[in-house]
Amino acid sequence: MVLDEVDAANAKMDRGEKTAAPAPAAAPSAPTDKSTVLQQSKKWWKEATTLAPASMDSSIVRCRIDGGMQFMARDDCLSRGGQPESKSG
Repeated sequence: MVLDEVDAANAKMDRGEKTAAPAPAAAPSAPTDKSTVLQQSKKWWKEATTLAPASMDSSIVRCRIDGGMQFMARDDCLSRGGQPESKSG
């Protein structure tokens, strides 16, 4: 009985024969126009509150410093002479 099960499983196993791979699913269409990509990235940076996609520590803010923007703790931003921006805008 056990040998019958082993033989049945052996018959079902892949023998390493190559078969045609299924076609990959169509990827969502991404904008290819450079101006569209640039506009979307500017919009994202304008609205960004963190560099990570998940929610982060609420003490992390956008900090305008030295003509640029960095993400850091609010107290660090103030101590470096920056202007912290709240998450709401």
